[in-house]
Amino acid sequence: MAPKLEMYTRGIALEDMLPTKQGSVFFAEHGEVTCIAVTEVRAGAEIIVIDGHKGIREASPYELKFERYIGLAGSTGLFFRATEENRYPVADSGVKDDSARLATAAAPGTNYVVGANAFAADPGVPWGQSFTATLLTVLCNQNAWIRFNGGNRVLHFIPANIPVEFPLKITEFWLLLDAVAGVADIWMFG
Repeated sequence: MAPKLEMYTRGIALEDMLPTKQGSVFFAEHGEVTCIAVTEVRAGAEIIVIDGHKGIREASPYELKFERYIGLAGSTGLFFRATEENRYPVADSGVKDDSARLATAAAPGTNYVVGANAFAADPGVPWGQSFTATLLTVLCNQNAWIRFNGGNRVLHFIPANIPVEFPLKITEFWLLLDAVAGVADIWMFG
């Protein structure tokens, strides 16, 4: 009988896996287990279980994959690829980030547009007033619900005091209370 894997259990991918494909993962507590990749997973990468159906993703899937223009104003300049030897600070990486602390509310819920706080803090951010997040993490002190990209979309449950990650394309969301009002911390990356 296959072991039940708890969310946030970490392991090591034993093979490359494309999204929705099965592959072998080694867990210290369970040995080798067949799991389903939610995103692309590379052999040897540390993975994390993200749902109750053995869905996994890389625990640290983000790498610096960009080129930077180096040159004087008006010159053609050169493009340099970021490497281990030629690193750029994270501030130059083009990573979009935002965070918010919001109270849960009764329907229709507390609405938030991704990027609003980042723009309020620094109107000079290169993405403007909003951006599309590809990873959103929520930590709420009470049970809550969240829906994405439309006020009538499906609700997703957020258990109290457990961080929940959503690796989706998200432009805005609504945060709703379950039984008791609470406060949620939300981190967004795009």
